[in-house]
Formats: sequence, C-alpha cells, structure tokens
Amino acid sequence: MSAAYCSVRFLARACLITACAAHSAFAVDGVAAGLGVGFRDTDAEVTQVGLRWNWQTILGGDSRGDNVPYWEADLAHVRAREGGKDASLNMVGLTVILRHAVGARVYMEAGLGVRLLSQTHLATKDLSTTFQFSPTLGAGLRFGARRQWEVGYRLLHVSNANIRTPNPGMNFNVLRLGYRF
Repeated sequence: MSAAYCSVRFLARACLITACAAHSAFAVDGVAAGLGVGFRDTDAEVTQVGLRWNWQTILGGDSRGDNVPYWEADLAHVRAREGGKDASLNMVGLTVILRHAVGARVYMEAGLGVRLLSQTHLATKDLSTTFQFSPTLGAGLRFGARRQWEVGYRLLHVSNANIRTPNPGMNFNVLRLGYRF
C-alpha cells in the first residue's frame, strides 16, 4: 500500500469523523485539513484534520474570527522513511491560536499547543516522550461570500522542549484548507 494512498485514506476517514463531530459539538465554528512535508532533520509527511472553537463564539460574541484567539483540536498522521525504515505515528493536539487580520482577507497567526504521540519512535528518530509541545506560525487568505473559506500555510514544530533527552523535534511546512460555519 503506497504512502500517498494511506495518507489520503487517513484524511478521508478523519474528515468524516470531523464533519460528524462538527454538527454535534458545542460551539465548533470551523474545520480544517492540512498536508505537509518535513524539513531540516525531518524526512516525513504529515496529514492533519482539526476542529476550531472561536473564544468569542464560546463567550457569546462575534464568530468571524478577526483578531481573536481560538482553540484548535486536531488529529495528525505522520509517515516517515529514514535510514531505510518506513514508520508512522499518530498525534492528537490541542493548540491556542492567536490570529490577526491584515485587511479584509489576509491573516497571520501564531500558536502554542500540546500533543500526545502514539509512540516515541519515528523510523530512526527517538522523540523520548509521547508528550510534546507544538509552537506554530502561519499566514493565509480568506475567501468566499462570508470569508468562510481559508487557505493558508503553517510552520509546525513538534518537540518535548528538552523535558527529556534526546529532543530531536520535528518540523513541517503545512498547507491548509479550512471552512468556518
């Protein structure tokens, strides 16, 4: 089974689960999916799907998402080939994202989150702990009649912040597509 087929299959299943949860979960106001590739010392690919909760929606305010923080919960699948070994792991994450609108359509964002990994090894990489931190930086463009669609880029770093050694971390360039309800 090819790596691309496994990633697409994971993404399709996760999108279905995410869509079902989005209609029943309290205050969910958006969904997103992302595909990324590793860089620096990370020879891997990541596939993500997530749900988003705008803090103003939870508190009863505007749900447009301009210049407000929001929570993002996501599931991710990482697939790697390093040192002749194929490997994969899954991650579950919760991140607070601070978004700043630049004009009507462009946004910049930064976030800090935590992740739980399904295992501590990915191919030849020893990640030491299943608990990891995940800072992120990104930018994107909103479009559609209500600016409900988003296409963006995120730089995602995943590491244990030196709470245990070794701490090689993983770095990804992620392209994302999102929809706000």
